[in-house]
Amino acid sequence: GETVTAGSPELAAAITAAVAGTPIPEAFAQQGITIPPPGSPVTEPVEPDRLVAGDLGILTDHHVLALGNGTALVNNRIQPVASVTGPEFLGWEHPPAPGPTAAPPKSHLPTPTRPAVTAGPS
Repeated sequence: GETVTAGSPELAAAITAAVAGTPIPEAFAQQGITIPPPGSPVTEPVEPDRLVAGDLGILTDHHVLALGNGTALVNNRIQPVASVTGPEFLGWEHPPAPGPTAAPPKSHLPTPTRPAVTAGPS
């Protein structure tokens, strides 16, 4: 019943989808955001008191999602961020930015032509 502000429309859509029951990795992928797989090292950790809506909790076997206002989506249930602990919890991190829309690859190869005709010695 609370409203939170997300950093981008894509992030807002990912949060909405996850709260509606879409698995967290799939909710992000639908918005062009590739998140690290469970068990990945957290290279730029975020302290729990600095979490914003859309931050990811990385665990050894799944993800959790910060919803803002001290809450997180844990196993499809909204719980206090403080409940995300234990040896399987690796840390919180900001999600990566959405990736650019893929453009069709451009070929740098020349247009094929027929073989050149060479004149032999006369």
